[in-house]
Amino acid sequence: LWNQQKKESSRAFAAFTAYRDLGLQRSCAKVAEQLKLALTSVLELSKRHHWQERVRAWDAYVDQENQREQV
Repeated sequence: LWNQQKKESSRAFAAFTAYRDLGLQRSCAKVAEQLKLALTSVLELSKRHHWQERVRAWDAYVDQENQREQV
């Protein structure tokens, strides 16, 4: 889910990865500021490309990898 989706442009995927990589500090406003995009555009990308679902999957994956390393 965290890889580029079939109908997701490179620009949209770059916005998602910026959002994903913010970790606990995630917000669409921060992505908009970082990429110099309108907040409304980022919010639309988030909705259209299911960012919340995707970052939940990403966070779960990262947590599993961290646990595996600790063991």
